[in-house]
Amino acid sequence: MWNKPFEKLRRRMTCLYAAIFGALILVIVAAAYTFIWWEILAHEKENLVAQIYHEGEEWVESEEAPCSEAAIRSGKMLAYFVNADGSKVILNQLGTGEAGQELMSHKDDWPKKLNTSRLLRMQSANGARYRYLAAVAPVIDGDKQIGRLYMFKNMQFYYHAAYKTLFMLLCMALILYFAA
Repeated sequence: MWNKPFEKLRRRMTCLYAAIFGALILVIVAAAYTFIWWEILAHEKENLVAQIYHEGEEWVESEEAPCSEAAIRSGKMLAYFVNADGSKVILNQLGTGEAGQELMSHKDDWPKKLNTSRLLRMQSANGARYRYLAAVAPVIDGDKQIGRLYMFKNMQFYYHAAYKTLFMLLCMALILYFAA
């Protein structure tokens, strides 16, 4: 009988500690997920700009196209090359597929400043979602800028991997919560 008030207090304290522990687990999962995604995206942005410089050098040396036909067909990598002031298209490698058409219809969202990149999220009329990392860098011949090369890398794989990782982290957090 004298234990009843203490039993009530113990249950309240247990519920409070469980709520705090659950919130702490969620904060840790969210922070880890955000940090990992941020690092992957920063790395991919840096690599894409470096790849544009490499492809630009190859264009100047041999006029080799930046993207292979297989990459264009699959939509993994696309490119768009214009002269220095953007008034003339030198090479269009956006392909004839829906992803290329969506990219072209979102041209205003492409990065404007040289050596920058940005993530483009698009949805077509039929509901298909496209996520591309877009970057632009100058193509230089000697000391003269001959154009701007835009390259687009399909990021769908990363999104699927990120969602799977988040799901697994949340499942592990739930298991930890109930185990505690």
